[in-house]
Amino acid sequence: MTADRLDHSLAISLFGTDQPVPGRTVLSAGPLAATWEAGALRNIRYGGIEIVRGIAFLSRDESWGNIPVEIANVHVVQEEARFHLSCDLAFLGGLQRLAGTVDIAGSSKGSLTFSVSAAAETDFATNRTGFTILHPLKHMVGQTVDVTHTDGTLTRQTIPERISPGQPIFDIRSLTHDLGSGLRVAIQMEGAKFEMEDHRNWMDASFKTYAGSLLDPWPYVIVQGERVTQSVIVTVTGNPPASAVPSDRPELTVSLGDRAGVLPDLGTAMPRDPPADHSRFVGQLKHANPAYLVMRMDGRQFDLDRQAADLSTVARTTDTPLHLEMILSATNTADRELEELAIALGRHDIIPAAVVVTQAHDMSSFQPGDPRPAGPRYMEMATAARRAFPGIPIGGGMVAFFTELNRLPVPHGVFDFVTHAVCPAVHASDDQSLMENLEAAKWIFASARAMIGSTPYHLGPSWISSRVNPYGAAVSPNPTDERICLAESDPRQRGIFGASWALGLVAAATEAGLDAVALASLAGPQGLAIGRDDRKPPEHPSAEATPAFHVLRGLAAQGSRHSITTTISDPGAIAGLGIETPAGPELWLANLTAEERDVHVDPWHGPAVLHELDHARYSDALRLDFLDSPGRKVDNAARLRLAPYATARLSPAAE
Repeated sequence: MTADRLDHSLAISLFGTDQPVPGRTVLSAGPLAATWEAGALRNIRYGGIEIVRGIAFLSRDESWGNIPVEIANVHVVQEEARFHLSCDLAFLGGLQRLAGTVDIAGSSKGSLTFSVSAAAETDFATNRTGFTILHPLKHMVGQTVDVTHTDGTLTRQTIPERISPGQPIFDIRSLTHDLGSGLRVAIQMEGAKFEMEDHRNWMDASFKTYAGSLLDPWPYVIVQGERVTQSVIVTVTGNPPASAVPSDRPELTVSLGDRAGVLPDLGTAMPRDPPADHSRFVGQLKHANPAYLVMRMDGRQFDLDRQAADLSTVARTTDTPLHLEMILSATNTADRELEELAIALGRHDIIPAAVVVTQAHDMSSFQPGDPRPAGPRYMEMATAARRAFPGIPIGGGMVAFFTELNRLPVPHGVFDFVTHAVCPAVHASDDQSLMENLEAAKWIFASARAMIGSTPYHLGPSWISSRVNPYGAAVSPNPTDERICLAESDPRQRGIFGASWALGLVAAATEAGLDAVALASLAGPQGLAIGRDDRKPPEHPSAEATPAFHVLRGLAAQGSRHSITTTISDPGAIAGLGIETPAGPELWLANLTAEERDVHVDPWHGPAVLHELDHARYSDALRLDFLDSPGRKVDNAARLRLAPYATARLSPAAE
């Protein structure tokens, strides 16, 4: 499933779009292998062991957006003991242009060099232009790294397990660390100074070493005629054991263990702006039956009474508890602003089940240690919220991402619960990266738990697209259904892919012991349901729901039940969530890859009923009542085959 363009119906069912994906070329020389895709190398392996997640030469504009790059004249030579790739590249940012050449060479002896030489054909303004190296988490988190700095000094540093809000290593010339299995990798960078950031902050499953420094002024200008020349040299020493070379597609094992923690409350959001006829979604809301709905009162806008009236249209049509995010404008005291919000809600008889309070400046990103504008702090907002909404649980933290919470930690005991959101598409938006990034969720949850202690932990509305953009004026519109970062909507939300990703997130949150998870939104750009007037998938004009809707519905129905410890032989390939039910264990599985995967469930005794969200059943998955269908009875549920990106629910069959 790596062709440039899939069959139209298959592409729509999997991804919600037939936008072609970039072609891939596998480069190999003996035990060394890498994949060339869209001008970058990814998944660089030696003897089957991933040594580098990715190397790319990138240019960021003055708003930190990626400047588009054109790749041309690609020439590849493959021999048994070496490979070589060369091409031209050009960055086109408005009227400015930077162009040059790429040279990549790999050897079976364990060396790889990636070089770029490019010249500015006009003055070229940029926040950062140069190499980015992504290091996989498996061989970095908690490990010791030997660092050579640009002045030649040597230091030995330990990569933190808890996510670092700032850069863990500065002024880098080379990094050397163990890979296990007797292997060691050295990565040398030439042509600029480099520094490292903890990419897990943004739900990226990597550490990132990049050219330049955030301590230096940006943006800067590469003047016309100036040349940028950089290289990354990767050298592996040691011999990988024969067992390190994997088979093409080994059977995966899912082991069900003992009773674990209670499932988190599973909620969703409902947009208020622009005003919508929420009555269109009453049927979908009843089917989904989430534990709560997240909605918003925005004090930065002056129409508080209209906002409250919009909220009341929802409150009148459902008994679902409302969790209200309240964003203060930071132009008055927290007491005054929250009093005005409470009065507006009171006029419409709205009593929230919980309140999350934040302020306008905390909707934007700040570097660690940077001064912040004047505005109410956590304690002031919590105290004022308790006065305005007595007896109602008050939450705090961030409406935006974990990054911002990590840079402005919540002190213990201030809030009744702490919240933040996640988005897997802050830095990369391709299919593989979004699934890989689920690995970062467990580190985010563990780091947040270390911060907040035993305070209840809620994950705010999170999805492939995003409701917020702390790094720009707004999220990106996406009218042409492309795969783009920090988009208002993403086509994969409407496909089988979205259901698989959603299960992966909820499974990670359950394992980490979160108390509540808000998944996406019921309606609007992040909507799991499809209203009468919403855009429908092609060839499916009667669609009522996305495949991911059934993940929300199916798991919300199991609220307050215990999960079952679920151990997976390759958690990067499939996600799993076991649940105790009166009839026996229920198991949800999601294939996180673009290939069919064989799964062995141990133990599973007796027949089962299988509901599958996959390409073959895409039309059925667009109905609200998909989970009410009889499903498929399987006599041997211990062995399953999951289609690409498929999600499956395995339930005990009635005797």
